[in-house]
Amino acid sequence: MLPSGPQVLVWRPGSGLRLQPELVGSPTTTAPGIPRLWNVAGELLLAQALFAEPSSGGPPAGVDTLFLSWGERRGQGRGRAAALRALLALGAGPPGAADTTLAARWQLARRLAAQADAALAAGDLETFGRVYGQLKELLGIGRRKLAPAPDRR
Repeated sequence: MLPSGPQVLVWRPGSGLRLQPELVGSPTTTAPGIPRLWNVAGELLLAQALFAEPSSGGPPAGVDTLFLSWGERRGQGRGRAAALRALLALGAGPPGAADTTLAARWQLARRLAAQADAALAAGDLETFGRVYGQLKELLGIGRRKLAPAPDRR
């Protein structure tokens, strides 16, 4: 964590053996890994992998999905880079340190609209719904404020 915000350094070991997928059926099942927790800039960072395991038994074939959580932010992806991009997509600073200027909010709204459009084009309705909800919240659309109850006489 730097004063300017989070910085992620990724180290990659040499490329491993890639297994060829079978043409029919799914040769793997998934199993959750152990959740890992860290304190980052006063917020809890959680990382948990969903491993692809051969149906016939044996060691995991690799990571199916990586889930990240930092404060109120969530991100997931097929690998570290994708999960980190999703986690940090809504801003460069730590949780709670968002730029609230009109220009920054407009830029965030444009980015959310682009993410929602891309998710819809890809047929990912879960991501579309989540991002669309964030966009509505940012724009203040759909908030229903109830009038206060009248005092009893």
